Amino acid sequence: MKRFLLKVGLFSSLLFAVLNVTGWLLIMTRRQGHAVENSQIYLSIDKARHEWDESMVYVFGDSVAHQMYPPEKTNDRINSLALVMPSTMAGQYLLLKRLAAANNLHGKKIVLILSPEGFSLDLSHSASYHYVLKPFFNEEFRPWEDPVFSKRVQHTPISMVSQWPIVKSSNWNPPGWLPYLSHEALVLGHGISPFSHHYLRKMEALALEAGASFSVLPTIQPESDRGRDYSDLRAAIHRFHLDDLFNEYFDAFHYFPNAAFRDGAHLRNREVLGDNVLGL
Repeated sequence: MKRFLLKVGLFSSLLFAVLNVTGWLLIMTRRQGHAVENSQIYLSIDKARHEWDESMVYVFGDSVAHQMYPPEKTNDRINSLALVMPSTMAGQYLLLKRLAAANNLHGKKIVLILSPEGFSLDLSHSASYHYVLKPFFNEEFRPWEDPVFSKRVQHTPISMVSQWPIVKSSNWNPPGWLPYLSHEALVLGHGISPFSHHYLRKMEALALEAGASFSVLPTIQPESDRGRDYSDLRAAIHRFHLDDLFNEYFDAFHYFPNAAFRDGAHLRNREVLGDNVLGL
């Protein structure tokens, strides 16, 4: 029996090691596959680690921004590092810090392209495990964490497990009884959450300190949304004194026929957008 258990333990250890090495190779070569929920954002994180001397405009944003300005189609002037909406504003900020550490941003434009609904997010959704914890809760981004982030993301066993390559390259979800987020600091907001406001201001301050400009622009919208007043978002903009950041936002809406969308947000065929739909 003891010999059998020893063999099982040895086999399990070898299998664990092999799977972790395989996961690490998949991550390093960006071959995690479309089945992994957050695979697309690792390209943007990898791009933020490199120098881009010719780039003049850096695009951040959600998955619709990702479709509007695909990171894999970067040209010399516009460089997209778009993430996805569940990465929250904290993920956008940490990515900008990574980019600023590798690049001189003086004279460059930092543009955040986000759907109107994206500003209300906090770290309160289950997707934050795949889109925030796994890509950003690690040694690379640790120097740029701040108390607002640390109060929400707990240092628990599941947080450490999230960084194993075998987990980072899979769709495994932790059981509900193993929490990794603290809800004590949760403050919900309408239009713009306090959490998003905090990191919007940090992104603005970082851009200005680096000698870059920072602006916020909208994603494309279905024709059926024409005429919406976005009262919650407008009220939050005034409440947080963000008018300077959103002064172009509502005038820059581009509408497309409802039939062109596959889910109300993303187009069936992104080619109808062209290469620079917002004229950046």
